[in-house]
Amino acid sequence: MNKEIRRLSNFSSLPVLIFVLFMQLSASAIQIGVSLLERFAHIALPEQLVYMIMYIFVYPIGGSLAALIFYKTRKRETGLRLSQAFCRPQMNAGWIIKYMIITWGLSLLMSIITNIILQILKSLLHLNFTDISFDFGDGIGGFIVSFVSLCIFAPIFEEIIFRSAVYRHTEIMGQSFAVVFSAIVFALMHGNLEQLPYTFVMGLGFAYLFAKTRSLLIPMLLHFLTNTTTVIFTSIIGTTDTDELSTLLSNRDFAAVIPTVLYSLVIYGIIIAAIVLGIIELVRAIRRRERLMGSIFPISGAKKTAVFLTAPVTIITLILLVLFLTLTTINQLILK
Repeated sequence: MNKEIRRLSNFSSLPVLIFVLFMQLSASAIQIGVSLLERFAHIALPEQLVYMIMYIFVYPIGGSLAALIFYKTRKRETGLRLSQAFCRPQMNAGWIIKYMIITWGLSLLMSIITNIILQILKSLLHLNFTDISFDFGDGIGGFIVSFVSLCIFAPIFEEIIFRSAVYRHTEIMGQSFAVVFSAIVFALMHGNLEQLPYTFVMGLGFAYLFAKTRSLLIPMLLHFLTNTTTVIFTSIIGTTDTDELSTLLSNRDFAAVIPTVLYSLVIYGIIIAAIVLGIIELVRAIRRRERLMGSIFPISGAKKTAVFLTAPVTIITLILLVLFLTLTTINQLILK
C-alpha cells in the first residue's frame, strides 16, 4: 500500500515539477539570450516583447509539455484524459455563482490581510521589502502582454496542470486531501510571499469547484475573472497610493479618484458577499453533514499524508518550490 501511495504521489507531483523547471530554465535562457543580443548584436528588444516571448515559452509550451507527459504516462493505467475535464458542469448555475463569489471574496480578503501583515512586519523589523509588481509597461503594448499572459495563458494552463492533472490524479487519496495538496503546490508555484496566502485560498476554492462540478471550465472561468478584473483596474488606476489619493482629493480632482473608489467598492462588495454566503453554506453543510469523498486507502490521514510526502518526486518538487520562494524573498529584500 505504501508503495502504491508513493507511486501515486510521484506522478501527482510530476507535472508541477516539469512546469516549474521549464519555467525557471526558459526564463533564464531568454534573459541570457536578450543580454547577448544587446551586448554583441547591439539589438535592444522592447520590454513588452521580451515578456511576451517569456510567457509564450512558460505557459503554452511549458504547460502543454507538462500536461502531455502526465497524460501520456498515466492515461493507460488510470484512464484519465484531458478531454474528460471539459464537460458540462454537474451543479446548477446558482450553486456555481454562489461558490465562485465565496472563493473570489475570501481570496481577496486574504490578500488584504497579507498586505497588512507584511506592512506591519516591514515597520517592526525595519525591512526593505520590494512589492511584487506585474507592470508590463505603459500603453496598449503593456496591456496586451499582461492580458494575454495573466488573463488567458495563466487560467488555461494553470488549471490544466493543477486541477485537471494534480487534483484528479490525487483524488483517490480523498477529495479533501487532493483539494489541499493541489492548493499548496499551486500557491508555492507563484513563488513569492505576497501571493502565497491568497493563492492558497484561491487554489482551495478552484479545486472544490472542480470537485463538485467535474468541469474544468468553472475554475478556468473564475481564474479568468479574477485576473482580468485585476489587470483592467490596475491599467485604469495605475499604482495610486494613499498619499496620491489625498493629493488628488485636496486638489479636488475627483474624476481621477472615481476609478479607485469604484474598484474599492467592487472589491469590498465581493468580500462582504463572500463572508455572508460562506457562513450560510458552512452552517448548511454542518447541519446536513455534507462531506467530500474519502480515500480508498484504509489507513489514518496522518500516515497517509506522511507516506505521500515521502515520495522522491514529491520531495524534490516541494524542495524546489520552497527554494524558489526563498530566493525570491531574499531578492526582494536585497533589491529595495
